[in-house]
Amino acid sequence: MELTKKQGTVLVKYIRKTLEEYFKEKTVDIKDYISEDMRDVVSREAAAYVTLFKYPSMRFRGSSGHMLPILSLEKTIREATLKAAFRDRRFIPLMKSELRDTIVELSQLRKPVKIEADSLSEYPSKIKIGRDGIAIEKGYTRALLLPQTAVMMGWNAKQFLSFALLKAGLDPRYKSKNIQVYRVQAQVFREEKPGGDVIEEEFN
Repeated sequence: MELTKKQGTVLVKYIRKTLEEYFKEKTVDIKDYISEDMRDVVSREAAAYVTLFKYPSMRFRGSSGHMLPILSLEKTIREATLKAAFRDRRFIPLMKSELRDTIVELSQLRKPVKIEADSLSEYPSKIKIGRDGIAIEKGYTRALLLPQTAVMMGWNAKQFLSFALLKAGLDPRYKSKNIQVYRVQAQVFREEKPGGDVIEEEFN
């Protein structure tokens, strides 16, 4: 189910509120924060990621989420928010003083589509930068790079695939056995500035 712009805006603001209240040692019940007509939306299972950026540099500050719809959207967002801010091992935990200079972004993922290819060299031609993210799966190992990542980093499709493979701990020079590569598209909602208006990113 696609989110409306209004729903995406409410959820991004909920993410920020969750972080603000965390520093006050409080929690936010999403059902007290959203309108009655959104309760079904947040109760359904959904795949989503929360990503944080430093403002105004837009330097990556943390990200977490679920590639598959295994939890309700409500639980996925809350869990991803706290993990992105405080338990992303690539960064020290977010400090209260940083929040005023941090951009919040929500990506609701659409169903992954498996890419069929006989060799690694075939995959890039089947990936459209600005529209597709890349998910890698091998056994119990999964890695995801969101669609907006390639745009922000200035990567072409070949570079995008290489970094996705590296994130999964795989050698980008070889097609490992039993590797699965998926296209993943997303609805993306992001603050224009910390605590400011929320925009929906357009990916075509």
